[in-house]
Amino acid sequence: MKDEHDNKTVDWVEPEFKLGDLVVYKDFHIDFLLKIDLLIDGATVGYRGAKRSHMFFQGYADIESIRHATKEERRTGERVEACQ
Repeated sequence: MKDEHDNKTVDWVEPEFKLGDLVVYKDFHIDFLLKIDLLIDGATVGYRGAKRSHMFFQGYADIESIRHATKEERRTGERVEACQ
């Protein structure tokens, strides 16, 4: 990819998180899954509760503080304690 401002070639890095990804906090305990609905910048995402009953829960997180939900968590719709 060519940067128009300084004419340097920059390698494109695939973002770790995408819109619609289901995530949970690594260290902050919330019982339900979060769904990414906004990519703020390369280090911050916006989210809301993934289930309809939890959509009121909204916020933003540094990508270093969240992780992708496991297959078991996606299946049940809730955080699994053993994954912490």
